[in-house]
Amino acid sequence: MPTYGLAPIHPVTKSEILAFNGWEIALAKDRARRPHRLSPTQFSQIRYILNFARLTRFRPGAAGKPGQSSSIRLDVDLTQELTTLRTRTHRLMSEAFSGDHISYHQLLNAVFRLWPDIVQARQRVLERHGDELSEGELDSEVCKKTWVSVGGGGGGAGYVYIGAYAEMHDAGLIPGYIVGSSIGSVMGLFRARDREPDFNRMLDLAYNMKWDNVFRAISVKRRYGLPGLLRLFLRAGVASFFTNPDGTPMRLTQLGIPYETVVAGLPKGALGESMEEFERHLHPFGQDVSPWRFRARVAEQLVKMVAYFNPLLCKEILIGSDELTRDFDAVDAAGFSSAVPGILHYDVTRDDPHMHGILAELMKREELAALVDGGVANNVACRTAFQRVMDGNIGTRNVFILGFDCFAPKFTQDLLLHGIMRIIQLQVALNRPYAGAIVEFPKTLSPLNLIPPRAQIDWAVSEGRRIMRKEMDWIRILMSNNEFTGA
Repeated sequence: MPTYGLAPIHPVTKSEILAFNGWEIALAKDRARRPHRLSPTQFSQIRYILNFARLTRFRPGAAGKPGQSSSIRLDVDLTQELTTLRTRTHRLMSEAFSGDHISYHQLLNAVFRLWPDIVQARQRVLERHGDELSEGELDSEVCKKTWVSVGGGGGGAGYVYIGAYAEMHDAGLIPGYIVGSSIGSVMGLFRARDREPDFNRMLDLAYNMKWDNVFRAISVKRRYGLPGLLRLFLRAGVASFFTNPDGTPMRLTQLGIPYETVVAGLPKGALGESMEEFERHLHPFGQDVSPWRFRARVAEQLVKMVAYFNPLLCKEILIGSDELTRDFDAVDAAGFSSAVPGILHYDVTRDDPHMHGILAELMKREELAALVDGGVANNVACRTAFQRVMDGNIGTRNVFILGFDCFAPKFTQDLLLHGIMRIIQLQVALNRPYAGAIVEFPKTLSPLNLIPPRAQIDWAVSEGRRIMRKEMDWIRILMSNNEFTGA
């Protein structure tokens, strides 16, 4: 697992930052239920204390500008000079927060003891770093939160994400950074295209998808992907949406919102057989296979997929996170992330020197045999998103990481997938401490329903909106801009 620059931050500091994030969310949820428990001034002061104490490094001017390109200004590093205050704040606030329970007596006592120190520390930061930042830029980093979206895989179950994104947009919330795996990478890519999304056009593309255009049982010489029962032609379905005015395909750097996608890298020799032998096992009857034999092959590969959920077999790679992959073709990034091992083969075989250069160097650098579905390596990659934020990917570190999980086990649906679903839930559990919240969608289309009819798409979008709407009261409170109330 890559570290993405977290090494300079002491592990205790990281745990404190996560605690501050969690406490602010607990406070927002309680305020949504009991809005009169604190006065506006008290609520504002508590939020300011929590977010000031968690300051480490940040880029002045980056906060409050979701989805916009970062400036070239350098980070201001307050990690060491706020260590004592951070530790004291953590100790006093931990006495007030216990799980979902908040002791308001202890909380207000902590505010009484901490607020004078916060005011003085704020003034010292402005005096020491006045040539690096302004008062407004410091308060923006403390008071303005950026939404980071993390979408997990789950095949056709992921259509609910369209509704979830639409509900967040209706609340005026624009992602400042998007990370996706598998179908989460596809839906995240659509959301990342523009800061102001065209949901109607997204839906029109979904309505008009044709199975025979997107999935084909044909043999194509592989270069970078793992052979599968079907070839995924994602470009045939969505390329028109990701084409620049001059006709060139969009790259990651040309999207309206910073976007990175998780793929799994299969190391050389991991399969224990050659790619030719692997493909012969997939297609022992040639290309003309009866429907029942094909379904049996799919079931067999789903069982075999369990072996890929092993960090010794597949390594997590974040496309777009480094100089080599930052100009990756946008559709190719989502395509490789959606290539289910042994079932869906995605590859770049077209004449594209730019992409072949990137992929050849990536395969060489990481010593890979193939790229496969990102959900195999990390399905709701909140930990990765947190690491990237702390590394300065979007400048601000004051973020709300919201995960979408459409692949939680459903006991009346897709029994064949339950083993995989339970393994993936172990991944989700490892990511949960780094998320502000992970929203699960209890009712979805089947993960195997990849090209649903219009009525089912509309139902999934409506269901995504419904589940997201249940969370919006406290999310609006959390994402509302705070302010420094003075001494």
